[in-house]
Amino acid sequence: MRQKIVLFRIGDSIFSVVVSNVVEVLRVSNITKVPGTPDYIIGLFNRLGEPIVAVELSALIPTEQASGDMFLVVEYRNEKFAFHIDDVVELIDLELDDLIPEEDNPFVLGRFIWGGKPAAVIDLDALFKKMSGEI
Repeated sequence: MRQKIVLFRIGDSIFSVVVSNVVEVLRVSNITKVPGTPDYIIGLFNRLGEPIVAVELSALIPTEQASGDMFLVVEYRNEKFAFHIDDVVELIDLELDDLIPEEDNPFVLGRFIWGGKPAAVIDLDALFKKMSGEI
């Protein structure tokens, strides 16, 4: 199935999500820490009166931690959460059926080569299941 995906960078690594799940990209400077949450939860921030969970993907997928204040807000199953990222890279068309399977990480749907580098498609379903079971 061919999909439009948005590529984003965390450190030197490239990740992606299906663009239909992307709400917006924001710069966020005020995040409220929530005691007792898992290590991948940075905290909560307010987006137009709506609390959004800020997620540090590096705690779930081996990569560097994002720096700065940029977040990619995604919506999945009517829930919004935001990935801490370094930069949005590009919007591309991708055949999801051609992904290289990912066996080492349950939060990566698969990988593909982009610009000579491996890029990962985030499995929002797996991530959502983990988050809904722990938050």
